Amino acid sequence: MDYNFEIGEGLGKINFESTKDYIFQTLGKPITVNKTVGNKCYTFDYDYDNLGIGIVFDYDEFAEPKNTLHIHTDNIVFNNKTWKGLNRNNLLKIIRTIHKKRKINYKYDYEKIEFEDFTQKEYNFDNIGLTLWLKNNLFDEAVVYKPEI
Repeated sequence: MDYNFEIGEGLGKINFESTKDYIFQTLGKPITVNKTVGNKCYTFDYDYDNLGIGIVFDYDEFAEPKNTLHIHTDNIVFNNKTWKGLNRNNLLKIIRTIHKKRKINYKYDYEKIEFEDFTQKEYNFDNIGLTLWLKNNLFDEAVVYKPEI
């Protein structure tokens, strides 16, 4: 699996304009499929645990896709460097550099979640289409999506 993250584009061969058929053709059938029904919308979550990714499509009440394809992954490669195993300070330094090079205001939303045996931190960088989860201050998982402009 190609884990190269391209801001505004996607992850590897999966871009934010990819269709379900393209994803199935590229990655094969998912190991599990979960459907979640909400108020005036529903979501399909296609899990490829063998590849360490999940693909999520959101649909509105009329079964029209929303502009929200999300890719969950336990690994990201950016500029030929893997983020797996990086600590909070190194990750934030990389992301700050991304913002600076693209002349984008560096900002994020943050949430800290305490569990019995570990602490999870969530950082949302909507302006570059990235959410990071850190477990005990180390990279744990990410979601990439089309940035909010």
